[in-house]
Amino acid sequence: MEGATDTTDYFQQCKYIHEVELLNMKLQMRILETHLETKDRLLRNLEDIIDEQEARIANMEDFIQGRSPGYVARNQILKGISVLSLDFGALSEENLRLKAALAQHQKAARMAQLLETDEDYESDFTSCEERSRIR
Repeated sequence: MEGATDTTDYFQQCKYIHEVELLNMKLQMRILETHLETKDRLLRNLEDIIDEQEARIANMEDFIQGRSPGYVARNQILKGISVLSLDFGALSEENLRLKAALAQHQKAARMAQLLETDEDYESDFTSCEERSRIR
């Protein structure tokens, strides 16, 4: 959650719309980099799962041909790791989606604040001009 607070502070520090846009672009880049790192980890996990399945096939062949008395407990551990890896991937995807949605919401909120401030400034400027004409 600390990262969410940091981005909120960043958006609040923006004084102009182009600063909000630039910060948003940087945050999106960071999210995409994290997304790529997660995909890389998932690919490595899938490679491990493939290796595990190949080992299980070899153990089954050995069992069928009578070279092995039964399944090894190691296979159960590897299966548990596979399940955890897939769960991690799903949670990582959800986390990235939530980070992107949070950044988008924070950007929209700050843009609305800045636009409101700009409108207030313009209306103050206009009313000041009108007052100076009346005199």
